[in-house]
Parts: sequence; structure tokens; C-alpha cells
Amino acid sequence: MNPWLEGHWPGVHFRLIAYLADAIAAKLPDDLTARPEEGVSISAEGCDQPHQFRADITIKESWQEGVPPAWAPGDDAELEARAAIPTIVQVAPMTERWVEIREANGRLITVIEILSPGNKNGGGWSAYSEKRRTLLESPINLVEIDLLLGGLPIFPESFVKLPPLDEAHYFINTKRAGTTMRREIYRPLLHEPLPVIRIPLRKGEKDVFIDLQALVNQVHEVGRYHTLDYSRLPDLPLSPADQEWLRGLVIE
Repeated sequence: MNPWLEGHWPGVHFRLIAYLADAIAAKLPDDLTARPEEGVSISAEGCDQPHQFRADITIKESWQEGVPPAWAPGDDAELEARAAIPTIVQVAPMTERWVEIREANGRLITVIEILSPGNKNGGGWSAYSEKRRTLLESPINLVEIDLLLGGLPIFPESFVKLPPLDEAHYFINTKRAGTTMRREIYRPLLHEPLPVIRIPLRKGEKDVFIDLQALVNQVHEVGRYHTLDYSRLPDLPLSPADQEWLRGLVIE
């Protein structure tokens, strides 16, 4: 990951969302769609008004008028072989609610969130925390991708038996539909490639494998971020060892 990109996150986030949606869409069954910034409405039992928000990427079932989709899984053998193994953890209990998700054109399957600085600071942190609580309590798959060093921690759960990795820089959290206390966690390091991660679909269907590093590389190349001023280290919480490593990259 390139920490200098955090200073240009609106453009980076825009491209990353689009590329991720395209990469997922190319591997989906014909009756599923992946679209960026799809409006989502979640209504919970006991709530007068539904929660309204915009997801970065959604995977939904679409109406096919009774025509079964003709689809066979693509060849993901190479990515599957390189897929990172998530750490399986248990989280402390949260208040359970029954949540019903409806869309006029189908059932919501997966929401993917790529965090922005606004999600991790001030009022935006509070708003996103409430949003993710609603998503975590709903019967859908949720994938949260935090590729930002700055801002407040966004994952407040008390993870049980999570192996210590204090130097981990980034965080990817997956909650599968039908689970409440189980998470799949990836904790990439700054000096290592971002992992190949699993995007869950419906129960019984094979996961979609996404190479995050390849997508970030595409953003870096198309956005011409190699032209940034790399003479100064980014103003981010970096350890002396991380700063020294980044200085070495600039010199190279």
C-alpha cells in the first residue's frame, strides 16, 4: 500500500470502488449484479423508519422472470491458490435484532465498504459506527476494507483469541450472512503486498477471489500517482521503522 495516497483519497477511493465493482461483476452468476454506490434501505423490527445509506458496492439478486441463469464458475484456481488465510475470531456479543432487507429489484446479498477518512474522524466516525452496527446485525454479508493509517479505529469489537500483531497497519473485516459472532480478519502490513481476499455470496456458492494489490496497482498507474511529491513522508502515525522503510523506497 502507498500511504501517500491517503492525501488524495477522494480520487483513489473513486477509482478503487469502480475497479473493485468491475472485478467482482466479471465473476458473478448471471442473476447477481455488482454496482458501486447502490442505495440501500434496511428496515429493522420495531423501527418506524428504514435506515437509508449508500453502500460502496453491493451484490444483489435480480429478477429473471422465471428464467434460470446459465452460469458456471470462472477459473479462479490461480487466485484461490494465492488467497490469504483469514484469522477466524469470535467477537463479544452485541444486542441481536431481526433485520429485514428489501429492494424493489431483489434481495441484498453482500455489502462491501472501503473506508474513507470521513468514516474515521469526528461525526463521520459516529455515523459510520451506527451504519456498520445496522449492517452487522442484518442477514447479509459485510466486507469492510480499511486501507488508511490515519483516523480513529473503526472496529470496536472485543476480538476473542486474536493473535497479537501490534505492527499491523491495515484491517479487513468480513462478516458472513447467517453468522453473528464469527469474523474473518485480514491484517496486512505496510511493507507487504495486500492480500487476495474472499468476497462471500449466497450460502453454498463459491466465494469470489479479489486481488486487492492488483486493484491498488491499477489505481496507482491509471491515476498517475507516481507523479506525487515523495520527498516528504506523509503526516501519518508511522513508527520509526516504518518511516525508515519508506525513506528507503524513496531513495530507491
